Amino acid sequence: MPGTDAAEGPITKVNIGRLTNTIFVFTLFLLFRYIKTPTFEDWMANATAEEFGALQMPEIFSFVNAFLIVAMVWVIAFHVFHQYVKLDRLYLYLHFTLLMFVIFIPITNQHALFFYTNPVATELFHLNMLAIGIVIALEWLHGIRNPDLLEPTVMGNWLLPTHVSVLFFPLTAIAGILMVQIGIPFTQYIYFIPLVSLALSSTSLEGYFHKAGRRGS
Repeated sequence: MPGTDAAEGPITKVNIGRLTNTIFVFTLFLLFRYIKTPTFEDWMANATAEEFGALQMPEIFSFVNAFLIVAMVWVIAFHVFHQYVKLDRLYLYLHFTLLMFVIFIPITNQHALFFYTNPVATELFHLNMLAIGIVIALEWLHGIRNPDLLEPTVMGNWLLPTHVSVLFFPLTAIAGILMVQIGIPFTQYIYFIPLVSLALSSTSLEGYFHKAGRRGS
């Protein structure tokens, strides 16, 4: 096929990118399906809009939390993905493992919401997030150990920003597990903190290294 790097093999970055986007879209669909919309039965039960909305608030907060988590996982995963100029078999294995854990985000998030009095349910959510963070970190570590797979500029200007971004989720997941152990409830919402920190740090670090790269050129 014209334009295909022979060293990349029959599975190209384009194919993996499309599959990854499909998995993330499917995951977002699983999140939305837990949001209940008014039905004829609700109308027959004389449920008011205020009562129905109040009952849905926990679901809505949980949806927003999980949606933002999925969005930031997508950002970090694709940030690492686009540093690769070609993919090898080990990276593919790691990436498929990542996609499997991504699909479990809606399931573990819903369990943490409904069984909030059971610490095991919330721990499973954090363990899933920890697994996602570890796999993304392994993808990045694999690229660093095999720089011929990466873009030539990665080992310079973009090394530190990516180091920072891949550590947010595993460190937050570990903090969440420890908080569950000491009895703090609703710890699945602590990911709002690293989401904001990640956005701010990524902007500042990438801007700094972009300026540094222009000065060095």
